[in-house]
Amino acid sequence: MPMQTGKSNLNLGARARQFKDAPIDYGQDFSELPGDINGGIAKLVELKVGTYKEGANKGKPFFLAAGIVLEPKMAVHVKKVWENGGVRIVSSANEKIEGRRTQITVPLCTTSTKDKSKTTSEEENIGKMFNEVKKLAGEACLDGIDSDADLMALFDMLKKSGILFKFNTRLKEPNKEYPSSGVWPHNWRGMVSEEDYQPGETNDGVQDSTGGNEAPDVPDDAPPPDDADASAGGDAQGEPGDHELDELAERADAKDAKGKPVVDQEAIDRLTDLAKEAGIDDADVANADNWTDVANLIRQARDAGAEAGAADEPLDEPFDSSPQVGDNFSYQVIDPKTKKPATDPKNPKKVARPVMVEVISTDKTKSVSVVRSLQDKKTKWTVPFDQLIPV
Repeated sequence: MPMQTGKSNLNLGARARQFKDAPIDYGQDFSELPGDINGGIAKLVELKVGTYKEGANKGKPFFLAAGIVLEPKMAVHVKKVWENGGVRIVSSANEKIEGRRTQITVPLCTTSTKDKSKTTSEEENIGKMFNEVKKLAGEACLDGIDSDADLMALFDMLKKSGILFKFNTRLKEPNKEYPSSGVWPHNWRGMVSEEDYQPGETNDGVQDSTGGNEAPDVPDDAPPPDDADASAGGDAQGEPGDHELDELAERADAKDAKGKPVVDQEAIDRLTDLAKEAGIDDADVANADNWTDVANLIRQARDAGAEAGAADEPLDEPFDSSPQVGDNFSYQVIDPKTKKPATDPKNPKKVARPVMVEVISTDKTKSVSVVRSLQDKKTKWTVPFDQLIPV
């Protein structure tokens, strides 16, 4: 079983006072950003070159850059489907996106579209990477870069400087071949000086995705999510790519200089949630030797699902109305002892108000979803479909 904690005699109870006033750190929010954000502002937090450990690009390098969203703080998340020869809006909700990640990934190898109709050379992909770097650091940033060590030093300097930059997202409209809407690869638009950035004044960052507005400023030749091999970065709906699984597994299995596990609970929780979403039994997760094996189980489940869908799924399959991962609902919490609506802690004579929740996994065979409170991002319930109230 992957190790999560170890026994120690740390006298933790006596040391609780030291941390009682410390602010809570919920970590980074890896939820997918909505489409049609125009003029967003983010802070650079990651810039690196990694290596694919699985998939079609196994053993080949990729470039990854990530930032944390500062503005806009809220955005409209619209989900659409292709149904009966046209587009139908499934949901439209205003979501808090402050603190979420905007991320770009560039495979540093030759790639092809899924149908092999277009190939991008290694040289072209490397050129894309350096173009992204120059957006963040300016035209002259590559002057004097003569080695990998020089480039990594530049990356470290840029991360430590906490550069602010502009970004756009764009909704990918559904069609017959891809019946669910998604988000095109994010478009980073260059640096923003701290002098020019006024927190709270970016009010034009959201476009109405329900129709009628001009699309954000994205180049016409911006590649779709499947322009590179699918292993480069997951699908448009937020499915984890190989690089994210590798990174999470590396963090979850990390050890210190003495070989003792370094518990990264955020990475462990994320892999646990992904395993549930992929339909992997809790027992299989518990019996895995390490978190890298869990990541591989998630890959296998993802790839098997993709192959089964491509081979067996009928084009005119009826629309799936079950709750989807990422959907928001209102939920009236049920007291597990009385099987009745929970009461208000401040006034036991009254029924507690419904809470806003987000679906993190769904079991269609049992008609239940695992949902998480949008208020504290931690409390979870397993809820029958019919108890989730659309919002």
